[in-house]
Amino acid sequence: MKRKGRKAEVAPHEVAVRLASLLPEPNALIGALAVAAHGYIRATDDIDFVSPADPKEIQARLAKAGIASKARRGDVLEGDIPSVVYGRADGFRFDVLFPPVPIDWSRTVILPLAEGSRLRVVDLDTLVRLKLRAGGPQDLIDVVHLVRLHSDIEERAFALADAYGVRERLEEWLADPRIRSSEPVASRHRPSRRSRERGRSRQR
Repeated sequence: MKRKGRKAEVAPHEVAVRLASLLPEPNALIGALAVAAHGYIRATDDIDFVSPADPKEIQARLAKAGIASKARRGDVLEGDIPSVVYGRADGFRFDVLFPPVPIDWSRTVILPLAEGSRLRVVDLDTLVRLKLRAGGPQDLIDVVHLVRLHSDIEERAFALADAYGVRERLEEWLADPRIRSSEPVASRHRPSRRSRERGRSRQR
């Protein structure tokens, strides 16, 4: 069923590419689409980016393209994200977050999303940190699948889970039989280490 305000022919990766072209540099894709770019594909209606730009600049650029947005500032002392600009584009919810974890922009990678489109995405280590910091059930499930796809990051993921106080919950999801039995990823969509390194070499 078509959702209100969404063009039937528009896919989330197409909206993500459009938004990326409008946002100030640097910016990078995070969230479910970034997880998909790193190998684990799941359904999502959300498009998430990080950008260190001032929220007012982000809103102004979006407004010029006819995209309405709002900005919200968080209490950093309480552990909130410093700021987020949010709205809807072609019926998809989007969020542009001020980086809630340190980001080495030189390590962002350009990866394929779908149908020939490519986009700058946070590197795998940063994506895992973002997910563990968020700490929601779906975030931890995403980390479980990423660890299983990229076994070389398992030790690092557990160390980060310790740092963010979510190791016990992560281990519970790792042991959950519903997660063990799920195989939603087609191997042809999983970027190889070589393609990730090639994408990194193409950074601006």
